[in-house]
Amino acid sequence: MVADGHVIRLVLPSSFELLDLVELLSDRLSSLAGLDEDSTHWVSVAVRESVINAIKHGNHEDIGKHVIVEFVLRPRVKPEEFEVRVLDEGEG
Repeated sequence: MVADGHVIRLVLPSSFELLDLVELLSDRLSSLAGLDEDSTHWVSVAVRESVINAIKHGNHEDIGKHVIVEFVLRPRVKPEEFEVRVLDEGEG
């Protein structure tokens, strides 16, 4: 697990319906990590595009497969590090 940090893990179906939720969470966590408005915007764009690619190209829009999005904030108090992982269940 993550030493002295917070992990938020979303397991989503391969559907575009929850993209706004992922983007909203990304924006909020970016702010908590101390990113400015411009950086928050670009992180959000990268996360959104990564999830779209995982659904479309990784899982081939197979609703039975999942996309996992993990947000990590370190340290727990006054986070200074923000990490995002997007994983799919594709073959590549």
